[in-house]
Amino acid sequence: MAIIPVEAEAIMPTKIEQIVSDNDDSSPEKMAIKSVEKQMGIIPDEKEMASMGEKTAKVIMPTKIEQTASDNDDSPPKAMAIIPVKTTAKVTMPTKIEQIARDNDDSPPKSLLRMATIPVMEFHRAFKVKLQLDNNRKRILYLIDKENLKLFNEMVKWKRENSSKAMEDAIDEFDDRKDNNRPKVGDALARILYDDKFPDFIFKFESKGSTNSTDDESIKIGEEFKSKDQARRKFELLLLLSGLFVEREITRDFIYVKIWTPFMKLCEAAEEIRISKELDPRTIPNENDDDNNKTKENHENSNNKTNKLIDNIYEFLYQNITPYFVYKINLEKRLSFFNADQLEKYKDKKYSDIALHFWNSSTRNLLTYYFITDANRIMPEGVPETLRLRSWGFDSLMEKNIYNAFYPLHDGEIQDQTFRDQNNKKENLRAKLFNNWIKSLKRQPLSEIREYFGEKIAMYFAWLGLYASWLFVASIFGIITIIYGIIDFATTPDNFSNGVPKVTKLWDNAFTVVFAFFMSIWATCFLESWKRYNAALAHDWGVTCFKKNEQSRPGFRGTVSRKSKITDKMELVFPSHKRFLCCFASIILIIVSLFGKYGVLGSFISSIINLGVVLILSPTYKRLAIKLTELENPRTATSFEDSHILKVYLFDFVIFYGALFYILIVKQKFAGEILRISDYEGCEYNSCMVELTIQLAVILIGKQTVGQLEDLALPLFKKKFDSFMNSWKKKFINSWKKKKSSQNELNEETKKAQNEEIEVVEVSSSKDEPNESYPWILDDQLLPTDKDDLREDYEQMAIQFGFIALFAAAFPLAPLCALFHNIIEIHTDGYKYLKLKRRTISSLAQSIGMWDNIIYMISIFAVLTNASILAFHSNYMQSVFKKYVGNDDSSLLNVRLGFILIFENIVFLVKFLLSYLIPDAPTAVKLARKRCEYLERVANAKTDIAKRALAINEYKENEENAMLKKAKNTTFKYQVENVKLVQ
Repeated sequence: MAIIPVEAEAIMPTKIEQIVSDNDDSSPEKMAIKSVEKQMGIIPDEKEMASMGEKTAKVIMPTKIEQTASDNDDSPPKAMAIIPVKTTAKVTMPTKIEQIARDNDDSPPKSLLRMATIPVMEFHRAFKVKLQLDNNRKRILYLIDKENLKLFNEMVKWKRENSSKAMEDAIDEFDDRKDNNRPKVGDALARILYDDKFPDFIFKFESKGSTNSTDDESIKIGEEFKSKDQARRKFELLLLLSGLFVEREITRDFIYVKIWTPFMKLCEAAEEIRISKELDPRTIPNENDDDNNKTKENHENSNNKTNKLIDNIYEFLYQNITPYFVYKINLEKRLSFFNADQLEKYKDKKYSDIALHFWNSSTRNLLTYYFITDANRIMPEGVPETLRLRSWGFDSLMEKNIYNAFYPLHDGEIQDQTFRDQNNKKENLRAKLFNNWIKSLKRQPLSEIREYFGEKIAMYFAWLGLYASWLFVASIFGIITIIYGIIDFATTPDNFSNGVPKVTKLWDNAFTVVFAFFMSIWATCFLESWKRYNAALAHDWGVTCFKKNEQSRPGFRGTVSRKSKITDKMELVFPSHKRFLCCFASIILIIVSLFGKYGVLGSFISSIINLGVVLILSPTYKRLAIKLTELENPRTATSFEDSHILKVYLFDFVIFYGALFYILIVKQKFAGEILRISDYEGCEYNSCMVELTIQLAVILIGKQTVGQLEDLALPLFKKKFDSFMNSWKKKFINSWKKKKSSQNELNEETKKAQNEEIEVVEVSSSKDEPNESYPWILDDQLLPTDKDDLREDYEQMAIQFGFIALFAAAFPLAPLCALFHNIIEIHTDGYKYLKLKRRTISSLAQSIGMWDNIIYMISIFAVLTNASILAFHSNYMQSVFKKYVGNDDSSLLNVRLGFILIFENIVFLVKFLLSYLIPDAPTAVKLARKRCEYLERVANAKTDIAKRALAINEYKENEENAMLKKAKNTTFKYQVENVKLVQ
């Protein structure tokens, strides 16, 4: 980057622009100005000023115009102060606070802001700094604090004097640890000044020069009608007040809003969310400490032999069956909730290393997103947190298309083979995952998946990998069942002459009973295995207590204020009776909408038509589920997702399994009476096993095929189509804009800026667009992520699990089909998240949530369905029953019901024993948890002791100083009295 010598102008404000130009307020002109400023909220009333204190008033109402660029300028106030600057960035430092959030807004400022720690009169004012680099990029930085502006000036000067220094050197130079009075934002300002290519977050909207711009469109926000541009400025002001930095980069068609979060603000959010971090090894007590040895001995004595035996068996299975699908857990990790005091352990390290690498990229976007979604809570005291909180919430603004897109950035190019950035400093984890995971059949690198995407997505891939490993076990038994059927079919001579009924022997034979029994137990084994694996993952990732500490979701609407029984503080809640009424209404709507169509679904004989109906109706039900969940108004994001997931799966259960249950229960015996057909004969060949198998195979394989197309083919097609449309649109706009004079555009822009009373920087008339290799532009070309993407992936797997568990006896090859599909699914989902879509926002997760409960209920229900298939539809079991009771229908019915009763009781007994004997968490995980709790208590105790000792020392020093002062005063009085006596 070439260094450009430029001049920055500090334009002195005129009389009407000054907040207070002198101490004379008696003139009619100044009194009128003061009245207008009071109405706009720029200065407060006298009562407000008195309540804020003299010090604040002096800051807000200076009696002397402060010159940002020069304090020794002898030119008159109305003259232009020209300051020569030689730097890589062209910077204009305004001396006047620019109003960015109140253009035509007549509403009082107090209707917008709450709980702010800075004075109210500064809320709608911000410094605007224009930055221009040598490639004609237009960048505008907004600052809300005068001290930050001062620090930025110092950094610009330092960069000019140290042009060979890197960004890391600037961060170390302006380390706030060296000067406690310095703002703790140096790392973020250095990243901005040195044009770091990876901001923490990106917003995008169409610029006013774009043909598709709708900035002048009036939209309703709360009770007010605003233009989109006004709404954006107000929201960005809230981000500034939250402590973030907002920068706009202007291109021809779009404006990219880059969000930068200072390191200390990330730490502040981490404390509020209660992020767990690994303890520094230097603070861990010695393993030979007496207390530690006693604790370990007590833990070991409390372990029983049964748990150790179960652990040994599980380890054997873990090492021999699942080596390519699971990840070995690091149980030696020592975690504790993050506290800013922990940073003292890193005081010997460079501040640049801490600020840039203490939090990985996924955690950075998680913490930044916390500020973005929580920004609407900055409102004035006394304003109810109901309508306005929801109206100015981030989700609400996105629904109104205030911004076209928002996303965190990927680590870099996916084709990068070095796995590092161009300066060989930042690891390109995206490219590393693509090469070592998507292109490889090795075990999943869960630690790296978690580091890049966050715990929620990593938990999905962990569950999917373990599920695939257990499908491998089920597939072996399914193949054995088919092989047994082939042998039995081949060794019976009359099978080839009896047509279809005898073909069912391939999967309906003596081993089918064993397979159905095994699959019922298999579901329980898989669930118990996942509970143990999930416990280890949660400990390893530090999310064991996430649900307990989860914050309220942004869309939550509290309607009643009450005192919390836990924190003893006032909080907004949604009454339980209202939630109960909403849940009851949801249940009624679900029953009416689903079962009202049940007869229609059951009347379809063709499996292909049924699959088409399933795929068409499913999106409609999902939209209804979202509306019903919003009515319930759950407090946390996890409870909202769980409620939504349950409704969606109830829809899916009836839609996808409805036809199969119709064949299983209704078609053979009751369909003729329901349809009023006198000569109805039920299933062909007097057995529904063939039809049930065909229906299951078509829906299972068809659903998986369509799911793969939705995951891979459709996104690829959409990406190509969008690329073509954007290219065509760009050519059209370029040809249209060539008709206008670029110089006239520049003059018009300059004139408009002067009317807005901001600093104007002359720029080149060249309209070259920024290099399209910038990460925010490359990521903008990817497909947008949807918050329902992960839920749909889970949903697809849960439906598949239901097909396998509920109807295992009808199609023994279902686990094998599912295994092949899931191996492909792991890689296609990873490909989708890494290459096709923008980076997802990182989220914490303790488990897979409601899906755990859904899978458990399926495993219970599967016992009944498999017993019913064997008793009523298995030709093999029918022949066995007839050997004992003959062809009498009533006797056959009794035997079948007796078989179901015996089968389900044996299976439930085994399932109960397995659930009871297998602990939900491995012994090693329990020990590790207790060890972490012990270490945290020790660390807290040492901290408390240190604080107590410090307080005692301060108290002693204060007492000593007071005594010395008293002694001096006593001595002085004695001397004076003595002098008087002498006189």
